[in-house]
Order: sequence, then C-alpha cells, then structure tokens
Amino acid sequence: MPFIRIETSSRAPADADGPLLEKLSLEVSAILGKPVKYVMAAVHRCSISFAGEDVPATFASVKSIGGFQDDVRRELVSRVTDILSDMLSVPVKNIYVTLEDVPGSDWAWQGRFFR
Repeated sequence: MPFIRIETSSRAPADADGPLLEKLSLEVSAILGKPVKYVMAAVHRCSISFAGEDVPATFASVKSIGGFQDDVRRELVSRVTDILSDMLSVPVKNIYVTLEDVPGSDWAWQGRFFR
C-alpha cells in the first residue's frame, strides 16, 4: 500500500523512469517493511519552478499506512533523496520529499478499505 509519486523537471532521459520506479519501489518496501507487491510508484515529468528559476527539481511524496517511525522517516527521506539525485541528475538542494501516514480507513484496495 505504500505509494511514491515523483514530479520532476529532470532532463534525464525518460527511459530512466522504469529503473527509477523499480529502485524506489524496492527501497520503500525494504525501509517500511512492506511487501513490494503492494508498492505503487509513479513519475510525472512536468515544468517546475524552484526558487523562481527554471532548474532541474523534483518533488516526491510517499504515502503509507503506518511505518513512519522517526528512524524510518530519516532513512526513507535520505535514501529517496539520494536515488532521485543520482538517477534524475537533480541536485539534492532542489529536491523536496513529503511523508504522509494515511489511516487504513481512508485507503482502499480492490473496493475495500484496509481497516
């Protein structure tokens, strides 16, 4: 049930998206301790203005039902930032990451809520 959404103005080739999504899915799964078969990842290439400039930038949002203890949060943000910087050629200073713990009562799969 973890979901990672990437919005980027990276100039890296679009054929890098598949390997990026696979790597992020595996990392998020391992760090959160959730099976990779439930991880969903998406990348959206778009125009982004960062600090008022047209520079390569990335916004990442990670949503999950639980699993965001303090040590996990730090590791997850660090790894996601490193992967995005490396694979999309975006400077770390131009990457924002948000984490959202979604209640199971607000997350459905196969037409049913998790809790």
